[in-house]
Amino acid sequence: MASSHIVNDKTASNSKDERPEKFKGLDFKRWQQKTIFWLTTMNLANVIREEVPKTDENPITKETMMTIEAWKNSDFLCRNYIRTET
Repeated sequence: MASSHIVNDKTASNSKDERPEKFKGLDFKRWQQKTIFWLTTMNLANVIREEVPKTDENPITKETMMTIEAWKNSDFLCRNYIRTET
């Protein structure tokens, strides 16, 4: 069981190491596809495809609030991973 945990840690660290280069103005479609694939390996690609969850509940339930906060956190990570240079 410990060995599978180590494999997962290596996979997670490799995905951060294999980030696409900063967009330099050429071949946007290729850069976009590489970036989406990279974000998918970190379970963050859903943030760029979906809007923030909305609710009509009054008052907002704890589960709904946790879902919204989780999405906002993922959005924050996604944006900063893209902006940060390697």
